[in-house]
Amino acid sequence: RFDYRLTGRGLDLGDFALSIWSWQHKWGGDSGLPSGLVHRKCGHLTTPTMVCGECRDPVEWNGVTYEPGPGGQGPLPERAVSRRRESQRLAAAADVDRTFHRVIDIFGDRWTSRMLAAFFMGVQRYDDLSTTLSISTNILSVRLRRLVKYGVVERVRAGSQWSYVLTSSGRELFPAVMTIHKWSNRWAAGKEGPSILIRHADCHERLNPVIVCNRCSEALRVEELELRPTRMARR
Repeated sequence: RFDYRLTGRGLDLGDFALSIWSWQHKWGGDSGLPSGLVHRKCGHLTTPTMVCGECRDPVEWNGVTYEPGPGGQGPLPERAVSRRRESQRLAAAADVDRTFHRVIDIFGDRWTSRMLAAFFMGVQRYDDLSTTLSISTNILSVRLRRLVKYGVVERVRAGSQWSYVLTSSGRELFPAVMTIHKWSNRWAAGKEGPSILIRHADCHERLNPVIVCNRCSEALRVEELELRPTRMARR
């Protein structure tokens, strides 16, 4: 028999996995996964939390700026360049059972994950999504219906057009998007470098997302965590 062990590249997905676990625990139903995560270093049940690796402050979904990177093929959408402060009507996700499978649908599909990143960059209108992502309208329509069904985005009227805005559930996928972006830049970027640079608006440094324990503020390491079948209190 053979054993299968994570490589360095696989272990580096730890922060992304913890972000997904945290989202599933808050928004999901019974996925069959253990619901208690213990940080053995401090001995407490923990909720993985994303902070800026430079200033160590929490990073919110609307607290970053985007700029073209050396590996980009063109300018970013106009809405993505400036910090977004507009108010949006956010809906709570409902009926989110079997969430783990839905997370796989979101991040396991390249178009859906790219659309989610575009939402965080401020691209909301149907035509803008199609143009920015160079995605065919039939694929875009199917993926948008899926995200609406899962409660990640909400379809709202914006003048004569429809826009798609992140719900409360969708916004809290931000750590997962940032950690997989960090992983991609390290392991999958081309020789030219990343296509997008993300900065933490509060400290103006390039964002280095770090997942920490919400109890002791230490960076979480997979080997220092223990899963327990104990329901954690939802935040």
